[in-house]
Amino acid sequence: PLDCPICDQAGECKLQQYAFLFGPSSSSMEEEKVQLEKRKVVGPHVVLDQERCISCTRCVRFCEEVTGTGELAMSHRGHHSCVDAAEGKELTARGYSGNVVDMCPVGALTNRDFRFESRVWDLQAQDTTCTLCSRGCNMTADWRGERGRRPEIKRARARRNPGVNASWICDEGRYGYQQAMAEGRPTDVAGAADLDSA
Repeated sequence: PLDCPICDQAGECKLQQYAFLFGPSSSSMEEEKVQLEKRKVVGPHVVLDQERCISCTRCVRFCEEVTGTGELAMSHRGHHSCVDAAEGKELTARGYSGNVVDMCPVGALTNRDFRFESRVWDLQAQDTTCTLCSRGCNMTADWRGERGRRPEIKRARARRNPGVNASWICDEGRYGYQQAMAEGRPTDVAGAADLDSA
């Protein structure tokens, strides 16, 4: 309950939804909570909070079965078991590491560039298509617009399309939205015309 107010997954967390629907407001546990690592950078785009992990192993299975890289694994035993980066490996998943964030049902795996940037209920979603290659992967861009300021894309997520990209998008497409937000990029027809005349 202490993590929910600051967690990036708040508002989208399955565990939080079930706790509100079915769970008691107080813990029945008398034992001390297991202290694990809170902010472990496991790759160039992903941060792991082991204390939030529910050990569902979706991310581990993704790295084993989808990308075949095995960069995440369960470590330790018993109630100390947790997801961790495999010995000497960094989570890149052959350029698909951001997908583990999408499939994490709680806030254990988060995007480094989206951490503490915005609450999900402040965002608006727009279905779009990635334009960084000819494949045309389907994705959703989450953006926030404030009065008097240009709308700003905060993150991109995979959108399911079995015929094109299944449920995955590559890291280049996922984090490529930053190019759209670059300073000096033309945002209207007049701005583009100014560049043509230069």
